[in-house]
Amino acid sequence: MPGAGLAAAGPGAYHLSMRLTARLAFHLMLLGILVPALTVPLVWALALAALRRPEPADKPWRVASVALAVADTVIAVLLLAGVAGGSFPPAEVAAEPAAGAALGLFEPTDRLPETGPAGPWQIGALGAFLTGVLALWIAGRARGARGGRFWLGFLGVLVASTAVAGATAVALGVAAGGPSLGALLLALAAQATAMGGLALLLRNGSRRRGALRESAGEPLSVSAAVLLGTLYLMTGAMRLGLLLGLLVALTPLEAPSPTEAPLQLLAQMQLEPVALALFVGTVVILGPVAEELLFRGALVPWLAKVLNPWWAAWLAGLLFALLHVHYGPFVLVVALYGGILGWARLRTGGLAAPILLHVLINGMAALALV
Repeated sequence: MPGAGLAAAGPGAYHLSMRLTARLAFHLMLLGILVPALTVPLVWALALAALRRPEPADKPWRVASVALAVADTVIAVLLLAGVAGGSFPPAEVAAEPAAGAALGLFEPTDRLPETGPAGPWQIGALGAFLTGVLALWIAGRARGARGGRFWLGFLGVLVASTAVAGATAVALGVAAGGPSLGALLLALAAQATAMGGLALLLRNGSRRRGALRESAGEPLSVSAAVLLGTLYLMTGAMRLGLLLGLLVALTPLEAPSPTEAPLQLLAQMQLEPVALALFVGTVVILGPVAEELLFRGALVPWLAKVLNPWWAAWLAGLLFALLHVHYGPFVLVVALYGGILGWARLRTGGLAAPILLHVLINGMAALALV
């Protein structure tokens, strides 16, 4: 008789089995990455328990549970192979910034980070980004959506905000007699402000034309979306980051040095309190708000009106990642972030949850760098 063994073990075991839905099993499995490799047997036990749930509504969670167990197994195999083969070099200790090396906010200097000429990663990402925009515009046209005005506006926001940053940096550089830390930080702040303001105009214009879908799926409160989103972000980034790191270490795949990102170089400089506050305010607050207004405030709802809303969230996340190509192969982690932020946008029907999650991501990154 099904369940007789559990019944014999006592009512507590039976009720625990009934409560262990495939969804709950999947969320418990996410925590397995906290102790990679060692928790693989437990992860598979939960995946097999999820497979025993017959409810049709649990089917996506059953598939996700098995996929997660396979991913953790691959990570464990690569990790053990790397340890056995001695493929991991000793960790390098980052050099501390030189004492007394702080720059004056508007003191002309040649010590600022330089982006240099565009390399293969940047050129390829720009091509992929524009190809993606074109493909999504064509897909929208095929479904009867007139998206030309939206896509011109979307690209216009990116171009205009970049132009504002350049003009601000040049104007302040001329006023200060040369490039300065303050000019760079204010240029980044101006770019984020321009992006946020223009994205708001784009979003409101699309909303007036009825071209947006604001929500999808079972509604979630902002607090629930932030808690679940944090779990997804942290465990997903750990898994994907570890997998990519192992592949980089075990294969000839080369990743750009983290120091190629100007913001990372800037964060590693000795900053005065005012410069540090401006840096944190721009990277942790202004930047996330601006990017969420554009990508999750305007792009995801427009795509969700034309495509499957969950495809819309992940495709917008992919476009978002292609603008962060300096991470090299780890740009896939940014794509994961973008997809989860899109999920939070659609499940809550607003921008509060994705903005809070984005602030959390950038805040933790800033703490790690400063």
